[in-house]
Amino acid sequence: MFFTKSKETYAPIAMFVYNRIDHPLQVIDSLLQNTESKYTDLYIFSDGPRYLNDITPISSLRKKLHKVRGFKSVTVFERKTNYGLAINLIDGISRVLETNDSVIVIEDDIVVNTNFLAFMNQCLQKYKNNHQIFTVQATTGDPDNVSDVITRAQPDCWGWAIWKDRWDLFERNVAGAFMDINANDMELRRKLNNNNSINISWQIDANLRNQRSTWGIYLNYTSIKYNKLNIFPRYQIIKNIGQDGTGVHGCVENTADINPRWNTKNFILPNNPPFQNIDGMPNNDVLKYNENLRAELNTEKYLSLINK
Repeated sequence: MFFTKSKETYAPIAMFVYNRIDHPLQVIDSLLQNTESKYTDLYIFSDGPRYLNDITPISSLRKKLHKVRGFKSVTVFERKTNYGLAINLIDGISRVLETNDSVIVIEDDIVVNTNFLAFMNQCLQKYKNNHQIFTVQATTGDPDNVSDVITRAQPDCWGWAIWKDRWDLFERNVAGAFMDINANDMELRRKLNNNNSINISWQIDANLRNQRSTWGIYLNYTSIKYNKLNIFPRYQIIKNIGQDGTGVHGCVENTADINPRWNTKNFILPNNPPFQNIDGMPNNDVLKYNENLRAELNTEKYLSLINK
């Protein structure tokens, strides 16, 4: 499936950067290796300095960003203050979707394959009227699958796309999400934790206690709450280059790589892609965590957090 060069064909990109210089420039270079980039509007949201020593690298990066060419257009939003990733990203996506039906989201450390934009745009076109589909993702699906896509209940956040009407469901209401996942005998929390095989719901708990300020967990929460599905490609088409200790969280780990042999742009996209259940067996540590939390939910500590 190939598209004509019309405005409706190519979703804009919303890119989010902070104080790293080399990483976002590598990401932009990888996007420019996609032939579709010349028909794509790029919106870059540059967060403001949190500390004094952020001012110089942010200023240097912004000068380089204003020189970027090769896209249909490049618009750089320079935040005067520090929004933090969560607010910068939520506001940026919402702003782009004020005038567009969909958006491709990329952070400053996600290098993409040469067929990334083709995959995102074709899936956005193919599944835009299938409202059970919540997002389009870029990390690995199922290499053994016959078609080029599968669906999962949980989205990911390393290169993805979403339609405006689906984004309208998203709400980063910390207290509301906390109460929601603990209602009905914690059934929603169990689903969010892949049948309690892993513990990702703790991130909402940590947000409630002001120990963490994140956004990705709420994308997962929204997908699970509304019984949505998320499209994943057969092979991974991004590489996270930011797990090298340079980011805000200082994480250092190896991540899955792009499959360079999968460079097709003629994707097999069935009307109803097969569903892949990634739930595991319940984990005793996760069950213990949830039981301890259950015992504390009606204590003054949690009631005060929820009602503050």
